[in-house]
Amino acid sequence: MEPKQFEDFRKYCEQMILPLLSELPQQARNEIRIYLRSALNFNELHKTIDAIHSNYTKLGIPTFSRLQEMYHDTEDQHQNESNVDKKLLELSKKEFSKKSLIVEIHTELSKTHLQDDAEKLTLFLTSCTGYLAPSLLHKSLAAKGGTSVGKDNMVKTVLKHFPEEDWIYLTNATESTIEDDIGNYKIIAISELNLFSNDRGANVHLLEKIKQLTEGGTSSLKKDVMTGYKTTKHSQQDQKTILYNTAETQSDEQLSTRFNVIGVEASSGKINAVNKNTFDVFAGVVNSAETSWISLGIKHLLKNNTVVIPYALMFKEIKIFDTTDARAMRDTKRFLALVAAVAWLYQLQREKDSKGRIVSIPFDFLVTLIIAGQFFNYTYSGTADKRILNYIECMNEICDKYDGIGNEKEVFARHHLQEKMGVSINTVKDLSKGCQDLSVIRFHHKDNTGVYYLRCQRGVKRVLLGVNYKDMIDVFDKNGGVKLDNSTVGMLDFINNLINLNENRKKDSTLEEIDTQKVDTPNEKDEVEEIHVGEKS
Repeated sequence: MEPKQFEDFRKYCEQMILPLLSELPQQARNEIRIYLRSALNFNELHKTIDAIHSNYTKLGIPTFSRLQEMYHDTEDQHQNESNVDKKLLELSKKEFSKKSLIVEIHTELSKTHLQDDAEKLTLFLTSCTGYLAPSLLHKSLAAKGGTSVGKDNMVKTVLKHFPEEDWIYLTNATESTIEDDIGNYKIIAISELNLFSNDRGANVHLLEKIKQLTEGGTSSLKKDVMTGYKTTKHSQQDQKTILYNTAETQSDEQLSTRFNVIGVEASSGKINAVNKNTFDVFAGVVNSAETSWISLGIKHLLKNNTVVIPYALMFKEIKIFDTTDARAMRDTKRFLALVAAVAWLYQLQREKDSKGRIVSIPFDFLVTLIIAGQFFNYTYSGTADKRILNYIECMNEICDKYDGIGNEKEVFARHHLQEKMGVSINTVKDLSKGCQDLSVIRFHHKDNTGVYYLRCQRGVKRVLLGVNYKDMIDVFDKNGGVKLDNSTVGMLDFINNLINLNENRKKDSTLEEIDTQKVDTPNEKDEVEEIHVGEKS
């Protein structure tokens, strides 16, 4: 039996056996699943299934030979489906051979998720890192925004363009399942992940496991269910690509350095476009159930998972990445992993080195900079959540328009800000805490009318990458000896216009230079006072 046939048969056996074990404890089912997945060849799988059948005959576990018969009965159906796939595979190969590949991918993503162009492509590229080798290149992303702004739909839209067997979409999970049962998945997506909520978040139990999986993986020693808990076994998971979306504004310091963050919001234009598409769907105009040529290409065409970026040596001398903050070390790796993901997608058009690795070209770096550069800068500065930016913008409008409180022009009332933003009291509290952490504001005082803050600076501008793609074209020309031809520059210009980051991120007073003077953070007394004293909402 060929390796591909064996793996398909192993997965089929797992699908048929596990539902029959529903009477067993969750931990026992997880252990049996791991044993099935750890079988490396036909003989090992035979022995494993014989042992399961022997121990759990009363549960109706079929014999190995019966499973073979059942599997062969499905082969004719698979053969008919493969004939259809051949035509689509030809289309897929054609698309993956185009210089405009990233534009074609954007077109496909836009069929089920409108607007959020840079956001959905950054999410897609992050998902692609789950295929790169070594596993340390697997990077993760968090999509943050208010309720009903399309975070979940964006994640689902991206996932449908990856092979189904490579990802899993969750709303919750146990620690043991996350630790033992996701080894075969390249992408783990978690919907509406609530890790905080005053330490009572629905998924708070997953916080430490997520940290471990996104930075080096997990390694644990536990009792082995297959030997009646008489022996132990070592369970390991490689670093994973984890995607999650949340409406929470709070963040964990360690978690924030492991995830790139994109902010998602709903504008009137986006709402109008989505509603029009909804009308088309209900009218039967749009067919959203078509097979993805992207998924097919990833499964059958993109076989090489190792990438080398030779021009990265240039950055030793030319300071492209910021070095003033320790988190730059992780963020630089994350950015270059996305560059490698672009090269991986374009591998049908890239040369290989003597070791068989895909050789990235400057085009890959420039495409990544156009698509994701802004998000890395906002994540680096702590303002990736667009609600934080909106908070700062409204704060500046209030402070600039009014005379402040008493003799201090820079003092503003939180309830005035809440009214201007149109958000709940809990949301404005969380956003205020976020701005305090960024040293943008600090607690000033409170009285019988409400809570007041002092504006310490107009915004934050601490960027990881202080260049745009036009600047980098010159850098590659003058320092890297790479002169891009007109067609390549034209394609980059087209991609930049398509993404149109200027509309997604308004350039305003919230991005003025950070004040150089040290700003005191709220002291412990201030924070306690704010929690316990009654206040006006």
